[in-house]
Amino acid sequence: MRSKREQGKIETRRKIFEAARAAFLEQGFEGTTMRDVAARAGVGLGTVNLHFRDKSSLLHEVFYGEIERKAFEAVAHVPDAPLEEQLVHLLNEEYRYYEEQRVALTHWVKESFFIAGHWGSRYEEQLWRYAGEVAKLFESARDRGEIKPETDCGVAAMSYISHYMIGLVMGVRKEPFNREEVMKTVEPMVRMLARGLRSKEARHES
Repeated sequence: MRSKREQGKIETRRKIFEAARAAFLEQGFEGTTMRDVAARAGVGLGTVNLHFRDKSSLLHEVFYGEIERKAFEAVAHVPDAPLEEQLVHLLNEEYRYYEEQRVALTHWVKESFFIAGHWGSRYEEQLWRYAGEVAKLFESARDRGEIKPETDCGVAAMSYISHYMIGLVMGVRKEPFNREEVMKTVEPMVRMLARGLRSKEARHES
């Protein structure tokens, strides 16, 4: 059982976390200061610095778990449909989230591509776990005879993610993120990927 002091620290960190998320989403990364976060959380600036060493660390802490949750939820709730439609569904759901969150996540994405150290390792590990979940979609399609039996599902999953990342880069170069514009470029690429893997039987059926 946690002591009152430990529980107090957890609660303070939660308040800072929620205050930072609200500030980033409303004001963007550049428009938010650590003093803003402290004021919203009802704590001193020193308390914020005690829990989070700088604004960049706070940004990554706030959005790492949320991005992971959204990505894995999208995979878990793909429709009962052909692989091609499942992949397009994933694109739509993930790009929709970036569009809704606007400026804060745009900065987060730009930083996360090149960050090293602790957060770089966490993002890389997250990417490989996500790729593993996407590979299961390809495996299921292979098992039901929809795509070629010799398909390397791990490679196919990374191919899909490569297309997805191209769209993400395109989207964050302009503000706000425009899901429809990004989908116009990436959706045909993903459909071509899925169609290129179709088995002879599936091609004949379609």
